[in-house]
Amino acid sequence: MICTALLAMTLAQAPPGLSATDLAQLRKLKHVIYLPSWIPRGFRGNVSVNMDKDPIQCFYSVVYSKGKGSFTLQTASEGIGDIFLEDGNGELPASIVKVKNPVFGMIEIEFDKKTKSQFVVNWMERKGTALPHYVGVLGSKMELSDAKRIVGSLRVFR
Repeated sequence: MICTALLAMTLAQAPPGLSATDLAQLRKLKHVIYLPSWIPRGFRGNVSVNMDKDPIQCFYSVVYSKGKGSFTLQTASEGIGDIFLEDGNGELPASIVKVKNPVFGMIEIEFDKKTKSQFVVNWMERKGTALPHYVGVLGSKMELSDAKRIVGSLRVFR
């Protein structure tokens, strides 16, 4: 019962780093909205929504940034490719850490082994009929500890 109450409070709270206008733009999609309930202090989001007559072609992304650090949450329902850690000269060697998330279960975060300042969470699938079907996250110039907290905090917002 306590878990249900905490989940309801999380769903009711406004996600950090976004304005009321950003949230209104996301809600126009009539899709499930996945957002982090924690972001590093000072980060602000910039929402981009793609509307289409075919709901499966609609998607959104949110770029959160502060200074040189940034991370992007993106969604899709079809026509997706893999997300890679790249530096302009090709794919970077990666290490993997796992984070538990209440919505997606165990999530693998790939991070740049050399600098540990870039990370990727390849497409996480949400089974069922609700759109979007996939959520991915990528970031650069960020600490791995922050990436783990961001990914672990992904929730459904209404």
